[in-house]
Amino acid sequence: MSLTNPDAPSLEIIPGFVRPFGLEFDALGRLYVADLGANAVHRFTPDLKFECTIGCAAFHGPHSVGIDRAGYLYITEYYGKRLQRISPDLKSSEILLQNGHLPFGWLLQGPATGTVTSNDEILVSDFGSNSIQKFSLQGEFLGWLGRRTDGEISEWDVEGEPNVSEQLGGLNRPHKVVSDSQGCLYVADTWNHRIVKYNQAGKALGSIGYDKTTQTLTSNFKLSVTAEGSAIAGGLHSPTSLALCDEEAFFVVCEYGNSRVQRFSLDGAFQSGFAGRSDGSQLHHPYDVKVHENQLFICDTDNSRILVVRGYR
Repeated sequence: MSLTNPDAPSLEIIPGFVRPFGLEFDALGRLYVADLGANAVHRFTPDLKFECTIGCAAFHGPHSVGIDRAGYLYITEYYGKRLQRISPDLKSSEILLQNGHLPFGWLLQGPATGTVTSNDEILVSDFGSNSIQKFSLQGEFLGWLGRRTDGEISEWDVEGEPNVSEQLGGLNRPHKVVSDSQGCLYVADTWNHRIVKYNQAGKALGSIGYDKTTQTLTSNFKLSVTAEGSAIAGGLHSPTSLALCDEEAFFVVCEYGNSRVQRFSLDGAFQSGFAGRSDGSQLHHPYDVKVHENQLFICDTDNSRILVVRGYR
């Protein structure tokens, strides 16, 4: 799809939210939506009919939903500075992680999103501390990624403290991290206007974005890119989330700054973009995106809705 394609696939709008921030699907195809503005998490059936609102827990700024193989939900709370675990039947909850009750005071300073990996680990994009943090499903701290205050780059260090940085491997307000089938990580480094790729050991492999030094667009994951916000196709401005589609070798990125979603090959080459249509479906500051069963789901946050693009390939 292109940004101006008049024959774009059909769209469906799910209205009724306040400020939806996070999307996730469980093994049964049910959709969960974290509505930060309403302090609520909602569940929809596989055919996108509203089913219920989680009632076993109180939330303070629910930002994302992660789900493990047993069906437990992991809800990051941006304002509560914690991560809650919800039972698969939605009848019980517990606070698994919380700022002030962890080995270091900077952990979970502002957790934006949490992802459960195939290795049964929780990856938290901590917007507040400029780091990616890793925990076991039992809540054990396993390390962090980012730039240390001493200038070194952390590769899953369990000590030290993060600092904001444009350096490759450093981060500036990261908002989302996902992992591929090989264990590589892709991070939406929001205020650095780039996507950074790491190997499983935590070493930064490169990034994509609009290089402000050379004033050129990167065509793959380059080892040294200091990016700036750009509205050109393939450039990025405040990317807030990304979703991988391993089997078809692409990923999609949603951008708060450009109010659009762009698609890239797994090696970082731009393929296409989508910003909505002139029929009232234009995006406005999207915060999350998912690809599910050849459909593109977008948290169209400041339009208070979820936008579903049918037939997305």
